[in-house]
Amino acid sequence: MGSQEELKHIVDALQNFKEQEVIAAIENCLEQGILPLEIIEKGLTEGLRIIGDRYGKGELFLPHLLVSAKIVDSQMRRLAGKIGDEGAGQIKADAVVGTVEGDVHDLGKNLVSLMLGVNGYRIHDLGKDVPASAFVEKTRETGAGLVCLSSLMTSTMGKQEEVIDALGQSGLREAVRVVVGGAPVTEAYAKSIGADAYGVDALDAVRVCDRLLGFAAE
Repeated sequence: MGSQEELKHIVDALQNFKEQEVIAAIENCLEQGILPLEIIEKGLTEGLRIIGDRYGKGELFLPHLLVSAKIVDSQMRRLAGKIGDEGAGQIKADAVVGTVEGDVHDLGKNLVSLMLGVNGYRIHDLGKDVPASAFVEKTRETGAGLVCLSSLMTSTMGKQEEVIDALGQSGLREAVRVVVGGAPVTEAYAKSIGADAYGVDALDAVRVCDRLLGFAAE
């Protein structure tokens, strides 16, 4: 079986949500000398993009997206240590991602991190219940051009504005684009707190971030 066929096997197995078949296909690719980055881009990423498109069209549902995302996340982590210098120059931009202080929900944030990651962003995931100061510190440390703030609770939405204000006070606001999202968040709210954009879901977040940073047409 050729390399393209084996990469397609990863895509097909992912479409069927069969983790063990995905793992076996990845092992076959490695044995054939296919680079880990190619496996990620043409196997795992391609499969997840197809699933994302089908989800967007209503052909699949959130549980399907979550299962496939979990498979891809675990295998990307396994392959990451094998990448070395081959991935140099592949990163679009650094992105700091986290769920704001007081909010312990991370499902949506995890999906955004994963989808941005497979679409060329280097992710600095701060986790959940993250104070504004941590967003500022990580943004300064990494020189990130993108900050993504998640809030799944109405009571913590105001913390998104606190992060934006903290970025302003630190002198970093002009150099960074801030995207907000979460179940209670709306586009109108995003504008009212000074965010650069609002993402409806993980797939929309990728489109929004690409547009903000000049990787996609307006």
